[in-house]
Amino acid sequence: MNKSEFLDEMRMEVGRAPDVAVSLHDFYIKVLQTFEFKWNFCEMTAIYENNWDHFHVITLHEKEQEKVVTLQESPVVHCAIHGKTTSYFTIDSTYLFVPFYLSSLLKGILVLKVRPERYVMQEEDVAFLNEVSRFLGAASADFLT
Repeated sequence: MNKSEFLDEMRMEVGRAPDVAVSLHDFYIKVLQTFEFKWNFCEMTAIYENNWDHFHVITLHEKEQEKVVTLQESPVVHCAIHGKTTSYFTIDSTYLFVPFYLSSLLKGILVLKVRPERYVMQEEDVAFLNEVSRFLGAASADFLT
């Protein structure tokens, strides 16, 4: 399967998430599962849900403990300020921070941890992540009461 077909399949899977989700949290979990199980180069996925003074971390791992990230943490604040996909590099991993908005309010940040030796991100991937960002913002509105 070539990259275009793969990204089309990812679009379809992410697009199905709100149809089978029963709550906003369930919707986020379905999106995380799509990335973590389909994009095999993703080592970790998370959604940082904006709660004004901090972010509540939603992940497929560490379900037992409540995790919180403050806005002062460097990659998060850069992503929130710039309002676009931001990358953060460590020695062995790359973190992609993909913000999503409800109207002009930052709703959350999709975080993907990838190993650069397993997958080389290209323009196509960034365009796809920007589409996912717009979709997450729009679809999250469906779960507001």
